[in-house]
Amino acid sequence: MNKNHIKQIIKEEIEKILKESEDHYVVSKFVDEDPKSYDAIRYDVHLNGKNVAYASLKPKSGEGDGPWISGLFVSADHRGKGLARKLLAAIEEDYVGQTLRLRAKPYKDKAKSKEALIRLYTSLGFAPYDDEGRMFKKV
Repeated sequence: MNKNHIKQIIKEEIEKILKESEDHYVVSKFVDEDPKSYDAIRYDVHLNGKNVAYASLKPKSGEGDGPWISGLFVSADHRGKGLARKLLAAIEEDYVGQTLRLRAKPYKDKAKSKEALIRLYTSLGFAPYDDEGRMFKKV
């Protein structure tokens, strides 16, 4: 990601793009300034000011030509409410015409197995392309 692109995102997007759903979950988007994030774009879901879910996306990576969803997490007490779907929908809206990639990899709490994650992502239109759980979707 070049500096001009980052400046454009900051200028146009840093004013959080807020969308409220019927559940009063709020989705915001910003450039992650943590040096370890490599300027990833972060999508957060808040409820009453508390971060309850997030997705992290690298616009370009060594994993392919397109955007790479490098992290997706929903806190235990908010799972099963469609928040992962909302996060992926927000990302897809921003990357129409591109191929998104992700890896079905259980989070540290291992609430879902790799196989369950593959089933979830497949139901959302992603297709596996290797035995490591890497998946893609043209949006």
